[in-house]
Amino acid sequence: MRAKTRTLTPKQIDNYAGNLRDQERAENTVKQHTNHLLAFSLWLDKRLLTKQELIQWKRQLSEKYAATTVNSMLAAVNGFLRFMGWSDIVVKSLKIQKTLFCDEKKELDSKEYEQLVIAARQRGDMRLSLLIQMICATGIRVSELRFITVEAIQKGKTEIFNKGKRRLIFLPDKLRHVLKRY
Repeated sequence: MRAKTRTLTPKQIDNYAGNLRDQERAENTVKQHTNHLLAFSLWLDKRLLTKQELIQWKRQLSEKYAATTVNSMLAAVNGFLRFMGWSDIVVKSLKIQKTLFCDEKKELDSKEYEQLVIAARQRGDMRLSLLIQMICATGIRVSELRFITVEAIQKGKTEIFNKGKRRLIFLPDKLRHVLKRY
């Protein structure tokens, strides 16, 4: 049986991007998938799109990038392949063994945390000092700071909406008091 002739064109990538938008995917997701597909297209360099080529690309990516990055790129290509009805050439993601805890070397200890807060205050940057305290006290991401409003400070909690998920974050009383004064 003859292999199917499949190619990857800019028009197909544009159609897939439109489909992602129709699915109400975040614009950053659409851009990321488009960029990964364009990178794959450049790598293919007019060769036919086959399972063997995909496996070779995956091998080369895994030599150059972290597993999570490779899997992100593969997810973009696999999503495109499914969109095109080419599920028979989808490739598996790399297996990643999850670590339950962050490497302790990457964590701040209480002394380092205090030094950061003090250094910000000594620079006269009370805002930075409070940002550090907010992130460390609640575990929120920098991108989620916009959910910390005057109303949230008064209530002692806020609901964070990010990537289609909701989380309830409680603000410690001591931090709320400092934020109210600020």
